[in-house]
Amino acid sequence: MSGLPYVRSRGVPSWLACPHLLTSGIFPPDQVACIVPEICQEVCSNPTGCSNIAYPKLVLEILPTGLRGLMIAVMMAALMSSLTSIFNSSSTIFTMDLWKHVRPRASEQELMIVGRVFVLLLVLVSILWIPVIQASQSGQLFIYIQAISSYLQPPVAVVFIMGCFWKRTNEKGAFAGLVLGLLLGVIRMILDFAYTEPQCGQPDNRPAVVKDIHYLYFALILSVVTLTTLCAVSWFTEPPSEEMVRLGWMPDPPRPSASSGRKRTRMGLSEEGGLLRKLKSRSAVTDNPPLEGSMPTTRRNVYIRGGAKEASGAERRLRRCGPRDGRGTD
Repeated sequence: MSGLPYVRSRGVPSWLACPHLLTSGIFPPDQVACIVPEICQEVCSNPTGCSNIAYPKLVLEILPTGLRGLMIAVMMAALMSSLTSIFNSSSTIFTMDLWKHVRPRASEQELMIVGRVFVLLLVLVSILWIPVIQASQSGQLFIYIQAISSYLQPPVAVVFIMGCFWKRTNEKGAFAGLVLGLLLGVIRMILDFAYTEPQCGQPDNRPAVVKDIHYLYFALILSVVTLTTLCAVSWFTEPPSEEMVRLGWMPDPPRPSASSGRKRTRMGLSEEGGLLRKLKSRSAVTDNPPLEGSMPTTRRNVYIRGGAKEASGAERRLRRCGPRDGRGTD
């Protein structure tokens, strides 16, 4: 591996120098892997590094013409899909959860106009936020996305998982854990924006919470704090109702009460009595004398001791054992 930078600087495919890097392709020298701030500033206008252009460089310089256009179309389609889903969901949340509380009698046309205006405001804020992204995390887009996700997503994930798998979680515990977790995450995010990472060779005078704690470690700490707060508040407050507990992923089967059991017993006895009366009415025969070898055609009483299944079997036996000349029964 010591000779790999030299091989890359000569423009040789990396899979020839290291066979297990088959997907690496050709790394342009002093572009993607630049280490001199002046060269990085000249290549990608970012003195800290040019890792943001690594994937576009691979697509534009390695793939053939047809696949190059297809890959660019796929990237643009994925970008448009992600942006439209974010804008539409944000507009729906603002319109239905906030604007309808301000104007409860707003018409459908008004809600549609408000949603479209909010999308335009989001686009404007997104454009104005680009300099903030360039100043944060040394302009590295991937690191910026991972850092923001580590500051905002752990509280939401902890509250959702605990609400699904711990029946003692109540509204107060979830609210307290979510508010505390998001507050700590927003504070850390503001500190990252206020104290930018210094360039190579410069002293790092940032606070210890920013300098010494990586954003991935901070996500773990944030999850533990949110979980502890949620469990403590939920345990020392009233538990949720049984109806709310059964809305989770592991609902308990409904327990039959004594009144419902007596009701079902009465219903079963009434159905049994109806079947008994029906069988007695069908077993009535005429006074015609029976034929030789046949059973005497007298009134037969059938006692039902089982259920509907045994009653139907008794009914079939009565039909089968009746007079064979067709003169005795209905």
